[in-house]
Amino acid sequence: DVILEIDVQGAASVRGTGLDSVSVFIIPPSFEVLRGRLGGRSTESAEALALRLNNSRAEVEQYREFDYVLLNDELERAAAQLAAIVYAERARRERQEPLAQRVLATFPPASRAL
Repeated sequence: DVILEIDVQGAASVRGTGLDSVSVFIIPPSFEVLRGRLGGRSTESAEALALRLNNSRAEVEQYREFDYVLLNDELERAAAQLAAIVYAERARRERQEPLAQRVLATFPPASRAL
């Protein structure tokens, strides 16, 4: 498994490759929370922060393009949800086909089962 932390444009690029991928949109609880988090980091200039905030609604509107939406409100809960997504995707029938075929091969043909 590979996990990429990318923006919506990067996710669109990955989807465009046709590779088997699962996308998770991590959504903030609200605009105010997002503003507080980004502002509290002090990693961007005021202009860069304003640009990100101005673009934030357009980015959040892209959530429909993703396979899953994860609310980023409580770290432990969000991490548990992400782990659940990873486990569920690993168990998808398409991904378990080789395992199922191996197990099936251990069974006798239906006419000779008894």
